[in-house]
Amino acid sequence: SLIEWDNDVPDWPVLQADSGETARTGIPLEALVEGDSEAALIFLLADDNARVQAREVTVRWFDDERAVLGEPLSEQARVVTTGAGFLRDGEAVRIIE
Repeated sequence: SLIEWDNDVPDWPVLQADSGETARTGIPLEALVEGDSEAALIFLLADDNARVQAREVTVRWFDDERAVLGEPLSEQARVVTTGAGFLRDGEAVRIIE
């Protein structure tokens, strides 16, 4: 599989919830592969940059552009957006920047 990686896309910031809760991560809606109003499946680029890893995440809320997760992702996490719906856990990928 090929994943297009665009370094010009702005990073999605870690968000602070209004109630003073833990910082939260917002990801593009395109990254959500399947799920419902509470949980979803996303793909992260593995540490070797050659495979993807499926990860189930809790979704706290949505807006027009992003889903805000219940637990923050690490700052090093690379979330797959383009083509995420066609991937399987552990699948080999090649990044096109």
